[in-house]
Amino acid sequence: MGKNLRKIRISKGYSQEALSIEANVSVTNIYNIENYIKIVKKETLDSVLKSLEVEMSYDEYEAAVNDKSAKRLGEYEELYKNQICKLKTKVDKRLREAENLLKNEKYEESLKIYLSFSNILGHDSSYLLTCAILYKKVGRYVKSINCCNRILSNDKNNSEAQKIKESSLVSLKELNLLTKDKIKNYTIKDLIENSRISKNKLYHSEIANELCIDVPIQKLNN
Repeated sequence: MGKNLRKIRISKGYSQEALSIEANVSVTNIYNIENYIKIVKKETLDSVLKSLEVEMSYDEYEAAVNDKSAKRLGEYEELYKNQICKLKTKVDKRLREAENLLKNEKYEESLKIYLSFSNILGHDSSYLLTCAILYKKVGRYVKSINCCNRILSNDKNNSEAQKIKESSLVSLKELNLLTKDKIKNYTIKDLIENSRISKNKLYHSEIANELCIDVPIQKLNN
């Protein structure tokens, strides 16, 4: 069969290139025949067998190729399973680390780990809910609301997501009001000197008859 054909070719002093010329077939076909890579046409096989003075039925050749292909597929599947297993182990380990950080109230560190898996877990409701909680813990309320909205778009009755969203909305509103109250306690000079606002962000409102700011005050990275 394939390996035997290779031995016979070598024993007769043929290189693959020389045999391809003798049998009038491509070197690729000879390689495929010897290694069971793929099934070649009957006339191609017959030409190679004739040049090597070897007898073999086409059915035997097809069976050998199919057996080798099945074996190779099994090896690939096993390799794939091993890679998936290693990846899952790595992910589980990191998520356990993130969970422990959350329990110890190290929210920023925990969130950073969770976000590193957004590409593979980004559609999982439990994952999004955890991210929503962490975003809320670190004061990034808009991000928390966005996570909840993604959950609710697929599950409108998810009470946990609805609860976190409502809570984040309240916190965001309170933060906006608090920011506005704090602004009243600063002079324009203080705002500029402390890099809280630049001159080109200020304008005089004819309606309110006072200086106003044309951009949101708070910077939440949301």
